[in-house]
Amino acid sequence: MSLAHPWALGLLALAAPLVLAYLFRRSTAQRPVPSAILWRALRDEQPAAQRARARLRHRTSLALVLVALALAVVALVGPGAAGGHRYVVVLDASASMATRHGDGDRLDAAAAAVATLAARLRPGDELALVVTGAEPGVRVPPTSTHADVVAAARAVAAAGAAGDNGDDALALRLADGLCRSPARTTVVVISDGAGLTAPPTRCPVAHVAIGRAADNLGVAALAARPVDGLGTYDVHVAVASTSTAERAVEVTLRTDGGVVDVVGLTVPAGGVAEDTVRVTIERGAVLVASIPGGDALARDDEARVALPDDAPVAVLLVTARPRSLLAEALRLHPRVRLTVAAPGALPPEPVHLVALEHEPGGPLPPAARVVGLGVAPAGAPLTLGPAAADRGVVRWDRDGPWFRFVDLRDLFVASARHVVGGRPIVDSGSGALGAAARWDDRELVVLGFTVDESDLALRAAFPNLIANLIDWAAPAGAVAPLAERALGAAESQVAPGALPGVAFAGPGRWSDTRWLLRLALGLAAALVLAEQLLLLGLAARSRPARAVGRSA
Repeated sequence: MSLAHPWALGLLALAAPLVLAYLFRRSTAQRPVPSAILWRALRDEQPAAQRARARLRHRTSLALVLVALALAVVALVGPGAAGGHRYVVVLDASASMATRHGDGDRLDAAAAAVATLAARLRPGDELALVVTGAEPGVRVPPTSTHADVVAAARAVAAAGAAGDNGDDALALRLADGLCRSPARTTVVVISDGAGLTAPPTRCPVAHVAIGRAADNLGVAALAARPVDGLGTYDVHVAVASTSTAERAVEVTLRTDGGVVDVVGLTVPAGGVAEDTVRVTIERGAVLVASIPGGDALARDDEARVALPDDAPVAVLLVTARPRSLLAEALRLHPRVRLTVAAPGALPPEPVHLVALEHEPGGPLPPAARVVGLGVAPAGAPLTLGPAAADRGVVRWDRDGPWFRFVDLRDLFVASARHVVGGRPIVDSGSGALGAAARWDDRELVVLGFTVDESDLALRAAFPNLIANLIDWAAPAGAVAPLAERALGAAESQVAPGALPGVAFAGPGRWSDTRWLLRLALGLAAALVLAEQLLLLGLAARSRPARAVGRSA
């Protein structure tokens, strides 16, 4: 423990004149009179008992003032923790921070905010920098050399904003890992708040808000999926808006060979519009979607995606049903090379995807992906638990490769069991109805219900679900490529938001003991006020006595 302001100890010297003022506040000069008894009778305005109480109050007043002075000095000196306070800056570098305001963008303003914070720190304070966006991570660990953090923040701003807020939770966990203690560390998030979320942390989180509302249209989604292996693709495009009015926009789809199609969308105020069109494109091309620019954010006016490979996908379906809806859907997919096997007669040849409608009677053949519909294979990290009391879907992993363009709202499920283990990807009010996990060298997905136990096969989402499973199991080992520069809706909407917690006013005069110091100042002020009230009370009580003496 050290003293934050040792110079304030000099204020204790004020105690000396205060004591002298109280000791010599009445004149001590002696005056000769003809009769001491008569003089005393004339001048003695109070009985001896009252004079004793007056001396007591007089000394009490002195004690109150001295205690108030001591408390004020303690508050000004301020016990400071060794090493000072630690500030962990989480700098939002996601794409919405490229929104321009005047001569600069939000990321430039954020870097300037880091410099302002650093200028207000004391030499013993530490500063660290964690960055979110395309490349989340710790850029500068806690250091007393504040200029290093300022330089790193300016370098991030010079590189430009990119990416989305998908890894915000990771950045906040990294920042929380630098928490020395909740009383001696503050996590300062410098962000426009667009799409940003703050998970619970040990240390308090404060927010420096950057930017203001701006009109913007942006490509929020772009994806292409092969249909027939002959160059026909389903292209899905979405546009997000922050405008206060409905906007009509034309999305131009083009490749190196020229314009492929123009998609007209009517985007609601502050909302998102999307559409899926079928086009014929030369295989191996790069598809570009663009909208007219000139708004607040230029990075989301164009997105591009490499057209996915349409190589065949070998699928093994394990089922005991003579007629299976899942088998018919797989046969209709142009890329699928389907093998249907009974649970006790599994072929040994490797496949890209194993789909289970019944428990297999032996070991599965080599496969990188396994999906179980109402079935969890023996020995897997996912198992089926008790029957689900609540079968309504309340959440699903919209960003997962299985649910792209799949809407599970209001899905009717006649019966289902909870899936235990792994990472939940479909949730009901009573537990997980679907989960994903690694199973040795495989990726495993299990749903707690079959196609026949729901109305999934009757919904437009079903063909998309089948297509997603094929893309997931494709020989390249990945789903259809995600678009470059296509921002999430929250990023394209560039609407500044506020994080839970408090706005950050900057480091104050107190650090981890500021509550104690403020209490000391409050007590000092209260004592001074009490002393003044005491003197006023004494004066009020003594005035009538003096008046009686003068009349006598």
